[in-house]
Amino acid sequence: MAERIINWDASVIALQEIQNNERMHQLVKLLGPEWKVNPEAGWDVGRTQEDETCLIWNTSKVTCIEYKAWIEGYRYTNRPPFSGIFKPNAKDSKSFTVISTHSYPRNSVKADKHRKAQGSFYRELVEKMLKDGTYPKSIFLVGDMNGKPGQYPHTAIQSKNENKLLYLIKKPDKKGTVTRGNSNIDHIYASNIAWSRVANKLSYVIRPEHYNESLAKFEQICSDHLPVFVDVALNSK
Repeated sequence: MAERIINWDASVIALQEIQNNERMHQLVKLLGPEWKVNPEAGWDVGRTQEDETCLIWNTSKVTCIEYKAWIEGYRYTNRPPFSGIFKPNAKDSKSFTVISTHSYPRNSVKADKHRKAQGSFYRELVEKMLKDGTYPKSIFLVGDMNGKPGQYPHTAIQSKNENKLLYLIKKPDKKGTVTRGNSNIDHIYASNIAWSRVANKLSYVIRPEHYNESLAKFEQICSDHLPVFVDVALNSK
């Protein structure tokens, strides 16, 4: 998995379902000294909950200015969003924020209620960041939404009746983002300025066929969720 992450040549990667702090740090160690992860690797200090998220980043490409767990005002005891502000090392490049999320799973009225509340929290968080002068205007909201577009949390993140705050970056095909089935639940949203910098206005999905592998082999090496990426131009021009 470390070899594949290196070959993907990404600057920042958001990870979900981090259920073992030690293994997360082992992965980052295998990636090499230029890769970093927040010290708690998706676990807020003093808490021992699972299914958390984290961000890892390549210090040869970006510098992490701030990393924060958004606990205040979050109504649940696990799966809080985490954010990082990143400054590209390239000259005259603009900083950006990545918010890593993991919405509640399962198909039930209760789970849907949770995802609705989480989607509203994500939207309010982005609104707060955009009003706060300390955060870049380029914001990416990413992660395992555990819901397809048109469902919660999506309809709470960007309601048709509200001003356009975030753009859902579409994929080049209608395939899902899990190895078993066609569930399309992993997504990337971009704020207005971030959206203007997304190459081709598309996200890209790493699939088993890119490695000529079976679904089971890909899942064993990587994940049962397929990695989703975007290319972004962050120069100031």
